[in-house]
Amino acid sequence: MDPSPSSASASPAPPPRRATSSPSSGPRRSLKRHKALGTATSAAAIAAARAVVAAAVATIVAGAPLATSYSDAYAHTERLCRSKHQEMSQLADAVLAEIGAGFAAEWQPQLRRSVTTAGGAAEFITVLSRWQAISETLSKVLLPLDRGYLRHHSTKPSIRRRCMMLVVEEIKEHTAVLNQWHLEMVMVKQPVTSAAMSQLVFQVSEALPEAKLRTSVLERLALVYTERGSQWLTTEPNYVARCLSEIASEISYWQRCGYPQSFVNDLRKRLKWAVVFSHFDAVAAAALPQLLAPGAAASTLIKALVAMCRAASDDYGYDAVAALRHQAQSFLTRQFDDVIATHTRRKRFVSDLVSAYHQWRHRFAAFTDAEPRLEYAWRQSFTQAVNGSAYVSKHVALHLCRHCDTWFKHHPTSWAEFKREVLVVFEALNAKSAFVASYRQFVAKRLLSVDGVGPDYVSEERGVVDGFAGVIGDDDANIVAIRRMVTDWATSRDQYSHLYANDDDVNPDNIDVNVLVLRHDDWRDVPKPAGTPALVVPPVFQKLVHRFAQDYASTSQRHQRQRLDWTNWWTHKVTLAVAFDRGTREVQGNMVHASVVALLCAGGDPQPQYTEAELTTKLGVEAATTERIVSPLVDKGLIVCDPTTQLLRWNFAFDDGSDKKIKLSVGKDKASAASASATPSEAVADAANADAAELAARRHQLQCQCVLMRVMKQEHRLGYAQLMHRCLDYFEAQGQSVSPRQLKREMDALLAADDLKRLDNGDIEYVP
Repeated sequence: MDPSPSSASASPAPPPRRATSSPSSGPRRSLKRHKALGTATSAAAIAAARAVVAAAVATIVAGAPLATSYSDAYAHTERLCRSKHQEMSQLADAVLAEIGAGFAAEWQPQLRRSVTTAGGAAEFITVLSRWQAISETLSKVLLPLDRGYLRHHSTKPSIRRRCMMLVVEEIKEHTAVLNQWHLEMVMVKQPVTSAAMSQLVFQVSEALPEAKLRTSVLERLALVYTERGSQWLTTEPNYVARCLSEIASEISYWQRCGYPQSFVNDLRKRLKWAVVFSHFDAVAAAALPQLLAPGAAASTLIKALVAMCRAASDDYGYDAVAALRHQAQSFLTRQFDDVIATHTRRKRFVSDLVSAYHQWRHRFAAFTDAEPRLEYAWRQSFTQAVNGSAYVSKHVALHLCRHCDTWFKHHPTSWAEFKREVLVVFEALNAKSAFVASYRQFVAKRLLSVDGVGPDYVSEERGVVDGFAGVIGDDDANIVAIRRMVTDWATSRDQYSHLYANDDDVNPDNIDVNVLVLRHDDWRDVPKPAGTPALVVPPVFQKLVHRFAQDYASTSQRHQRQRLDWTNWWTHKVTLAVAFDRGTREVQGNMVHASVVALLCAGGDPQPQYTEAELTTKLGVEAATTERIVSPLVDKGLIVCDPTTQLLRWNFAFDDGSDKKIKLSVGKDKASAASASATPSEAVADAANADAAELAARRHQLQCQCVLMRVMKQEHRLGYAQLMHRCLDYFEAQGQSVSPRQLKREMDALLAADDLKRLDNGDIEYVP
């Protein structure tokens, strides 16, 4: 209920209390008066101090000396920084604004004038140096403001930073001109004529790290060196030497300018990336021919390049060693490909190829010495060239077989050099077993045709086979067969060939018959022309054959149970003494040759003459066999053929101007000339195609060995179990399967070849 007037009159309000004086009322009014006066005095002092500081800042920014000492300005600044936070904020705003205004009024016009003036670089640097001195003075005078307020503020820069931000803005605005000056003064490395010039960029970047001025300098340098590197690739005869020289010179310049080691290290990394690793494939492709050129003497440069490649993994996360290995392998492979593709001396093919192998191995030694991982590139390059294609592989294998034939017939080089050449090429062939199979055919034909061999012939033949066995193993079927073939031949030559040579009753004409007792299982590839089983030999040969069989059976009880198969007359060598008009000459051929010569040289008057058909009938062979025997004799001039009657007679007037033994050959079988196995090269092709599965297995063996060597080169020493696990993990990551037993077998092969070494405690160690 609202109060009514009646109620108000009924209950009058109490009278107000009178004010009474107290002892403290007077002094309280006096304190308030003093506070107001003190506040006014403090505000006046702050304003005065702020004015002094502002005037000092303006004077310093203008580049003029202060009327009073710098310590007075410092004291006023310090006094102001003891005030409230608001006073420090206002002071900071005023000071920063004064610095900006002073710079815009006094120094900015000078900088811009120098930029637009020809040759204004010196003036630009001088102005910057003076402004640098001013910024240092301001930093000292206003240190209390910096220390007490600005350094802890998130949005306002420090005094020194503010000064340098103004400079940085000018630098950014005139980047193009400054880049040109940089090329003229810094990149060309003119002699430093003043401290200001040498410290230009360093002062700015040191004062303002946040402006990333150093990064800008590094980026500009990297761009310039990238362009230079591209030019050097096409013009410099030694790219690596030029790059290392330029990098060293550039680093030295910036060190003389006083830059810290951190900047120098960053610069070195950027320059190496710009001129070497940014386009490393092209650099390596251009540098390798220069570094490996004859007489280059570039071992120091190679070591420096390899050192940079090793450091690239940590500096850039780039495996430069692997890239260098790939480029080196490609380069070396091309060199060997050129030798294979462009050789002109057929008889010197293997020797020239091995000579190139040793030559490039010697040149590449500096790389492998500096980085063992590059040895893989060397080994793989030759292997890749020799097995570049199926044609190249067959081509090299054929030449290797011919090379062995040539050496055994003529001995153009020493035995040690010959064996070394053969094993170098053989170890590089992928189809080693296929090669040995075809080489076996060459051995068979060589053993049936060799004559006048030296005392070491058998040991040398065995030495070559032992070298092959050392690579592919003794249990290879063709290795076993070749060894037995050589033994058969040596035994036949030494024990059985001349059992009856001096028996005048059986051999009145002292005919030399070199009979070979050969095991059919090992000599199954010996050519056996059709028609030879029915060969009818003259009586004198029949007596010799019969007497030989008797003598052979008497040499051993085991031989008495053996039956000699005389069907392959082509394997036996016969030497006849034929009386020509000029004198007696030795004629050497197989038993079929000897039968033809005996028929045509038989005494009587008139002289015996036969057609080919008649000879075929008398010999009991096929017409193709007679043609293959007679044709070379006609071509050589030993047999004369009457063109009218086609009668053949012996040419006793034959004279080739020599007294040497006449060796008879066998013509080609025209009917089988088109067959796949008619020539040694085609025989190699057949063997390679037939052993495709064996080749794949051999490649898998090589892969296992490569993985084992790769792991050991990285670790140098591992326990057996660790090595097995590392290799199994690798194959599993590649999606391939391999058994621990196979890995152990390949590891044993590497141990036997001294590529790896087993220590006394069972660990495996890599042998460089």
